[in-house]
Amino acid sequence: MKVLIVVTMTNNFGKKGSYNSQEIGLARGLTELGHDVAIYKSVVNKDEAGEEQINSHAKIIYIKCPYMGSNGLMPTKSFDRSADVLIQFADIQLSVPRIYRWAIKNGIKYIPYVGVDSSRSHNRIIKFITESLGKRNFQIYRMCGCAAKNTDIAQRLKDRGIKNVRLAPVCIDFEQVKKDCADVDRATLRKKWKIPENARVILFVGRLIKNKRPVDLVNLFSKLEKNSFLIMIGTGMLKNTVKSEIERLNLRDRVFMFDEIPNTEIWQFYRMADVFVNLNKREIWGMALLEAMYYRVGIIAADAPGPRCITGSGEYGFLAESDEELLEFLKIDPFPQKISAAAFERVTAVFRWKKTAEIIMSLIESAELN
Repeated sequence: MKVLIVVTMTNNFGKKGSYNSQEIGLARGLTELGHDVAIYKSVVNKDEAGEEQINSHAKIIYIKCPYMGSNGLMPTKSFDRSADVLIQFADIQLSVPRIYRWAIKNGIKYIPYVGVDSSRSHNRIIKFITESLGKRNFQIYRMCGCAAKNTDIAQRLKDRGIKNVRLAPVCIDFEQVKKDCADVDRATLRKKWKIPENARVILFVGRLIKNKRPVDLVNLFSKLEKNSFLIMIGTGMLKNTVKSEIERLNLRDRVFMFDEIPNTEIWQFYRMADVFVNLNKREIWGMALLEAMYYRVGIIAADAPGPRCITGSGEYGFLAESDEELLEFLKIDPFPQKISAAAFERVTAVFRWKKTAEIIMSLIESAELN
């Protein structure tokens, strides 16, 4: 079949050139099943527009378009009308009704892929407008069913009266990972990045924004033994606040901050780390959690929908219901190797895009679809 993937988000989701982007991973999974795939992705800058070939059966087309917040108002005139299926990373994107109508008009099966059912904005007015308009999307999901990214969103969609919901978890793009990472000497890497060889290394990868709680992480870290070191990779509006907190707590020699690490080098930090931490209490997934599991790094996360779905209830990582519990988990040294080994087996067996692609495509067999 010929499959279109449409991504209208204009925030960091699927940012051009990003590591382990969901739409490219899904495209690879679909091509493994024998489908031809074209991804249409919104960008806001003219110089980002263009086309790239992913493999012999998949390509991505970046289209500059107007936008409102994180909602790209992508034109449909360039979409391939000969397609059989259109999968949209939908959520509560404003474009859903228009993209859906275009698909129906052209006799193309429409499948929404959903990870969010409510606005994350802290602005009450924006939140009200977005959620009011988002109700149109739920009417469409009730008609055609949808794929859900985690168990919590699947249940919430069912609670909204959407009967045909398939759990289709976000996965790792195994074409992007360092497959022989375990063969690389960790001591050599630590020397390269000026990390003490015998240190206990805690890794954070994510934006420095309120929901990710980077300032709280620095405070928790300050209560650990002095042989612990923290690596923070990411940038955002709280960057200067985080730096000030590091200075205030006299941690400048134990906390290493990097705005961005090239995709080709990010594996080195997972290889150096003992523990990966995620403090986001509203995390809907957590791609970096999957990456950490693949690189056999111990997982410690605040209990949230994404980590809960990924790690289970302790079999593959520690989930904390409070900061006090997070701190207790962070004090466990060494992290149980049995758990990190089981996490590696889980991520390589369960979180494969080919499996998720099969689940999503199974929706076209639904009598209710379109």
